[in-house]
Amino acid sequence: MLFRFDAMLVVEFDGSQHIESDYDERRDAYMVAQGYNVLRFWNADVREDISSVCETIFAAIEGRLAPYERFKIGRQR
Repeated sequence: MLFRFDAMLVVEFDGSQHIESDYDERRDAYMVAQGYNVLRFWNADVREDISSVCETIFAAIEGRLAPYERFKIGRQR
């Protein structure tokens, strides 16, 4: 996991064991509640398309990404 404090950005790279992880969802929700933006990438995406992963990270730092749907305030699951 990487933190970028000045950009309020958390980037995590995960393997398939994190599919539908309740712990990850709770941790992400906590970080978002603290004001951080959270990005998650599959390890395979990093290995196979690092340029797109980097572009997405840069877009988040520059404020070009919309908040992830599940963390929008008032959204019901």
